[in-house]
Amino acid sequence: EKNKIAAAAAKEEMPPSAKKKWMKISGLGGALKKGSQKVSGSIVKKFKSDKTKLKKSLSSITNVYKYPVKDITTIDNKITQSMRVLLSDLGKVEKSIHELQQLWNIYSQSPIPTLISSKEGKFIEYNEAMFELTGYTSEEVPDIEAWMPMLYPDEEYRSKVIEISRKSRQGEIDVKREEFIITRKDGEKRRVEFSVYDILHEGKPTDLQVIQGEDITERKKAYKELRQKTEEQEVLLSSIPAFVYYKDTESRLIAANRAFAEMVNTPVDQLAG
Repeated sequence: EKNKIAAAAAKEEMPPSAKKKWMKISGLGGALKKGSQKVSGSIVKKFKSDKTKLKKSLSSITNVYKYPVKDITTIDNKITQSMRVLLSDLGKVEKSIHELQQLWNIYSQSPIPTLISSKEGKFIEYNEAMFELTGYTSEEVPDIEAWMPMLYPDEEYRSKVIEISRKSRQGEIDVKREEFIITRKDGEKRRVEFSVYDILHEGKPTDLQVIQGEDITERKKAYKELRQKTEEQEVLLSSIPAFVYYKDTESRLIAANRAFAEMVNTPVDQLAG
């Protein structure tokens, strides 16, 4: 048992090498706990799988001391093995944190509205461009539950968005790009195209997703105006009694008015080509 090992170390019944490792491992738990407090809580949450491995390593060290002190050499070897596993897993956690921090440094400076979310809907990071798009800070919308009623105040429309979002996060549908109408904090409505990408770690999917938004309000408005003008021109063209038609540089007919269509006895929509 753990107390027996401690007693053996105190009475110097334990070989020096094992005693030294025992003293080191006794203080490892406290040191690790203090160190983890310095790491941003939001970053650590991103790597639950690595944290689970770390806990297993700590448990394996603790389990060493549940056995009676029969063979101090065997225990010494178990301590050594457990320490190696622990340090290896701790190194993976630090590497994962470093990689994610590099990734976020890129997104945080991006002019594209971007946030990083867990698949449960918790917002891990939220850049300045996303704030400018929505008018809401990350503190006001910390997760998908707060986001939905803020950006989609109409209950019927919000239900549609929630269902699409839920199916996308859970992998039921493969929606990488979807257009929604959001309501900014100031009440202005904007048409936004959202894109969703999974974050991979060592080639494997993680619990995280990158969500980016593109404000296409002005583009949609310009397209609508262009289509309206085109329709008006078609009406005007059709009202002209003279024969009017357009051809490209290869003399292929592009469009014609109604008078020309009646002259060649062909419907207007079949003249092109």
